[in-house]
Amino acid sequence: MSVGTFNRIALDVTGEATYGDTTSAITVDKSYPVRADRPVINVETVNDQDTLIGALENGLQSIVTKVTATQTIEMDARLDAMATFGKFGLGKLATSGASAPYTHTITVGTSAAERVLPSFVHFFGDALNSATTNMWQFAGTKVSRLTIAGEAGGKVTMSVDLISGKPVSASTGAQIETAITPPAFLGLAVDPILAMARVSTFSIGGTSFLNQLKSFEFVFENVFDEAAEMAAGSIMVPAMERIGFNVSGSFTLKADTAAASTTLINSYLTKIDTANTLGIQSLPEIILAIGGGKSGHSATITIRAAALADGSVAGQRGKLEKPFTFTGMYDPGDSEAARLVVINDQATYT
Repeated sequence: MSVGTFNRIALDVTGEATYGDTTSAITVDKSYPVRADRPVINVETVNDQDTLIGALENGLQSIVTKVTATQTIEMDARLDAMATFGKFGLGKLATSGASAPYTHTITVGTSAAERVLPSFVHFFGDALNSATTNMWQFAGTKVSRLTIAGEAGGKVTMSVDLISGKPVSASTGAQIETAITPPAFLGLAVDPILAMARVSTFSIGGTSFLNQLKSFEFVFENVFDEAAEMAAGSIMVPAMERIGFNVSGSFTLKADTAAASTTLINSYLTKIDTANTLGIQSLPEIILAIGGGKSGHSATITIRAAALADGSVAGQRGKLEKPFTFTGMYDPGDSEAARLVVINDQATYT
């Protein structure tokens, strides 16, 4: 991953009214500095070479059947960016509050439109370059994976995997954009960065492990059926309907005393299986809360039912530094697998 100091991504947080629409006016209202390589254009073709009989025959035609663009962007985690990409990564955002700070609750949507997952147009380029030909525009963009991670003594970071799809046409799809100018990237403020020092809550099944938390990673991943809406004889890339949603992650806990290590091990065994016997695994709730650098501002990640894995113990005598992994399961009681709550001064993301 290149470190592009002046690379920025910009988008309209409202999203596309029609998937892949490049004709409507686009209002850029979000812009973030990112570390990213240029997007990769993926072209799929079919040709008649394999159907020929003669050893010396050459194919006559190659037909483009699908074009997508993929890109991974990395950034310092900020509340505004977490809400923006959380909305597009999970599917549903509801805002409450009559005045700032506002509470934005992000969950996996269940309506028809939310299940498909909202799409947006995004721009990527060098914010300080005056040549508008260096701006890349991608329509029909969806978030395929959102990763939020942090390590003791460092910043909280976000990684967002994007996939864009469009009809194959000279005037649409992945293209160089001339309608937007670099100043549109520069004039938008961003929230303060998040840091591990601001983690205020980390609990597993109601037991706090805040003082033992060394690192964490939460991954929200969408599964798309890219061919669901492809018509016969068409070269239209479909709207990438979401057919699955996976939650996973990992965290490392560190105990510096023998007593703390014993407490940690026993508590973990309890989370694995209440009776410490073979049977149905208990699924504790994991909660991580991070202060946003301003009074009353925060981000809270909740994994409703975490299936913890790997009960092995590592570390020296009297001390324990243990990585854990988990898979987020669906909790029928709360009717969800995970949620992200962001509290900041932004009034709306619609």
